[in-house]
Amino acid sequence: MFEKDGWAHAVQPYDDHVGKVAARVGAQALSATTASPAW
Repeated sequence: MFEKDGWAHAVQPYDDHVGKVAARVGAQALSATTASPAW
């Protein structure tokens, strides 16, 4: 269905986006837990 190079090229931006979102969510969760020790 997809050529190997074409598939990698199509998936790469999605992987980068997921990585950025995960990093952002992790940073927010970390700052939230450190800012509110009630957790």
